[in-house]
Amino acid sequence: MSKSRPNSSRRPTDARPSRGRLPRSGKPPVLSVVLVYPNSYSLGMDNLGFQGIFGLLSSDPRVRCERAFLEETTGPSPKRPRASLSRGVLSLESGLPIKSFDVIAFSISFENDYLNVLGILKESGIEPFAAGRGDKLPLLLAGGVGIFINPEPMSPFMDAIFLGEADEAMKEMVEVLLRAKTERKQAVIESLSEIEGVYVPSIHSPFLCQEGGAPPAKTVRRRHVSRLSSTFRSSVITSSRSHLGGMVLVESGRGCSRKCRFCAVTSVYSPLRFVDADSLLSRIEESAPSRGAVGIVGACVSEHPKLIEIVTSLAAKNIRVSLSSVRADSASAELLRRIALSGTRTITLAPEAGTVRLRKLINKELQESKLIEVAETVFEGGISSLKLYFMIGLPEERPEDVEAIVSLVGKIHSGFISGRGDRRLVVSVSPFVPKAFTPFQWFGVNERRVLDKKMQMLAKGFSRMKGVRFTGQSVRTSILEAAISRGDWRAGKALYSMVYHGETLKKAWTEAGLDFEVEVFQKRDAGPPLPWDHLKIGPARKELELELKRALSGE
Repeated sequence: MSKSRPNSSRRPTDARPSRGRLPRSGKPPVLSVVLVYPNSYSLGMDNLGFQGIFGLLSSDPRVRCERAFLEETTGPSPKRPRASLSRGVLSLESGLPIKSFDVIAFSISFENDYLNVLGILKESGIEPFAAGRGDKLPLLLAGGVGIFINPEPMSPFMDAIFLGEADEAMKEMVEVLLRAKTERKQAVIESLSEIEGVYVPSIHSPFLCQEGGAPPAKTVRRRHVSRLSSTFRSSVITSSRSHLGGMVLVESGRGCSRKCRFCAVTSVYSPLRFVDADSLLSRIEESAPSRGAVGIVGACVSEHPKLIEIVTSLAAKNIRVSLSSVRADSASAELLRRIALSGTRTITLAPEAGTVRLRKLINKELQESKLIEVAETVFEGGISSLKLYFMIGLPEERPEDVEAIVSLVGKIHSGFISGRGDRRLVVSVSPFVPKAFTPFQWFGVNERRVLDKKMQMLAKGFSRMKGVRFTGQSVRTSILEAAISRGDWRAGKALYSMVYHGETLKKAWTEAGLDFEVEVFQKRDAGPPLPWDHLKIGPARKELELELKRALSGE
């Protein structure tokens, strides 16, 4: 973990889109909250979950909300400004230690950032275990898709974890948190536990609750917003030093209709909802004219029923439109042409697997001919760069499935890239990692030597294709992610040993009473309970078991 932290003399210059002007009353705030993104400034400022919560908290005159990051980016590379080690991690706005705030709220997008959360607590001199902090402030809260899919590894450390979409719940939570300075901390935590979507491990966890392991009296359910057109998120603050260079981001919807069997988005963001076109355009036009570029974000962006009209309207106003991804089977030639006319030069597709058989197994039935057709439309329409995302190590994968990735990319390369210096193909490959509340939650990951061999084979195959850039996600990083994503509260103890005592990954899991090989690599039986079964975040277990049977039977 990087030990750099923000310094007031080196803070990035933020800009607020017109909609992002945050009101203040003349009265001093009652509650101080620091919203922490446990990764770099450049990534955090491009995260709409982080931005949305910051906007909600900052718009309440009773709350003073500031930001903190794992590191601050002040140029092409992260800088490491000096700060007193005794002060720990500091907020971006005032330079105050995060431990001086009433509430520390972590916005977590990735499981591997759990290590960074613990590192931040260690560096800031904050007791990591909730049970050891007693009645002293600050309160430690967490939310974000990285933690609410399976919150158990973080359950020993957090006072409360929000499960789902907090857009409407934030007002309820603030009303309770405002009492933090006048009531006992435990009373505040108990009140939080009564809010729909708030998971308090000390009360709700069958492993950590105060009754010594008795079944919790309440089942916590994921919370979601039924209508997005008034609550959808967009950039509150932009920065030229963000990963996307200050592009204004806006979400077009939540959820997904495709039900890919490896993907948690369908489960934890269902049902599929779109923002209506008028609301989307109005928000963008308030925020983006001076920036000249907008990124439309969502799992099903290209399925928005009015997307062509939206892109056409924005292009007419000289606003460049980028989409987070495009589905090959819903990417019409007209849509791609309109995107190109707006000035965008990169399109992203996610075939995920190299063969029709494996794509069918993961419930992504995309024909190779359709992918080739879309690639042709992309390049012939004036878009110069195509990104393709694949996975290796999927359940039931065979050697020929991996070889087919090289073959498929080779066909696109030979047809549209070879000999053309103005075009490029970027291929990104990640190992499969099982996620809770998906039909593939019972599977393990491939062992490291197997994944390394597959990555090497892909790298060798792509090296012969000029104009193709291959990026493979770290195998070690994926194995750590799997260990966390499949873990219970004991995985949290293992992470603690890694951060606070410098233990290796496998030794930390062993000391926590876990068999690392079993936890990470072996397929689990469908019978025994899973660490997250006591939570209602996604589909019922029986539904997932049935879908798994369908997958393995070829349905």
